[in-house]
Amino acid sequence: MSPPSRQLPVPERALAVGAHPDDIEFGAGATLARWAAAGCEVSFAICTDGSKGTWDPDDDVDALVAARDPHFFREHGLPPYRPGGLLLFEADEPDHAEVADEPWLAAKVAALEAHESQLESTMFITAEDAGAERARFHHRIRSEMEEAATWADLAGLAERFKLLPTDR
Repeated sequence: MSPPSRQLPVPERALAVGAHPDDIEFGAGATLARWAAAGCEVSFAICTDGSKGTWDPDDDVDALVAARDPHFFREHGLPPYRPGGLLLFEADEPDHAEVADEPWLAAKVAALEAHESQLESTMFITAEDAGAERARFHHRIRSEMEEAATWADLAGLAERFKLLPTDR
């Protein structure tokens, strides 16, 4: 296997597409935060309304959807744009890594935790948590990013992707 590519130039615009609310943050939150800080215009496209954000059949699904709507389904009025490449997170055969230092790890975790309706179902943080579950979640995200850096032969933290160039 050839070594993964690393560090694309920061694009002018990036569109992250995820099936569910919080998928993008899990897969690429640190990279997108770094790019945004460098001036990239980052947009999210989330393909579902997030109504499966709980395993509790008594939860108010309409309230879950309404809580997400103002954050993730706004119209941005962006002009058409063809990116130089697509980064697919959670790919079966990743071949690219993006470095993610401590501030980007913190931004990723903060973005994930902002999905309060997902705390229990995807982060395993209950309402009764005194801090141990949240600490375990933080450790899980850090460990995943350390593993990605090791995979890419990088020091520190990274996120893995499949790079699909669009300039062919």
